[in-house]
Formats: sequence, C-alpha cells, structure tokens
Amino acid sequence: MYRIDELQNKEVIDACRAIRLGYVADVEFSEESGAICALIVPGRGRSWFTRGEDLHIPWHSIERIGEELIIVRLHGQVEIPPAQEEPAAIIPLPSPPASRKKKGLFGDF
Repeated sequence: MYRIDELQNKEVIDACRAIRLGYVADVEFSEESGAICALIVPGRGRSWFTRGEDLHIPWHSIERIGEELIIVRLHGQVEIPPAQEEPAAIIPLPSPPASRKKKGLFGDF
C-alpha cells in the first residue's frame, strides 16, 4: 500500500520510450469504487507563466513501483509533448595561464 504523499516523491519513467516523464503531482480517483484510475504528472512546458498539459497516466500502465521510481509502459496511449526548453550550450573552459602552473611531486601540472 502507498499513500498519496509517497507516490508524489517518485519519478515516473516510460520504459517503452526510455524517457523521464516527471514526478507525480496528483492522482485521479474513480467516483464509484474509490480506486485510483490515473497518476497525474505535470506537463513539460510548465513554468510560473505558462501551463503545459498534464499527463494522465492510466493505472493499468504501471509496471512497477519502486523506492524512487515508477516504471510505466504507455505504448502510445498518452501523447507526450516535446520539451519546450532549448538544450544548454556547452562552453569550453579556458585553460589556466602558464604562470599559474604548479610544481608537484611528479612534475608540472
């Protein structure tokens, strides 16, 4: 048995696409049975100023619930929007000036 606050601390990963979907934000219950129907993960484009579409992951898609992760197999059941963030640029670090080289036990470094 899991409590809702325990599920919210777990990251959801789609095993079919091998991608991280995010962390559980909420759960969806059935009104008739009271059982959990879906996990709700916030959309990728979400920030303070924009709202991405939340992902509703059906409960039957869950493969395993572990200590830190929830593994799901969506098989195209849920449309996952691409990330709206641009990848960070890789900037090479400058090499230190020659005057700052240090003498060590085994030579210069």
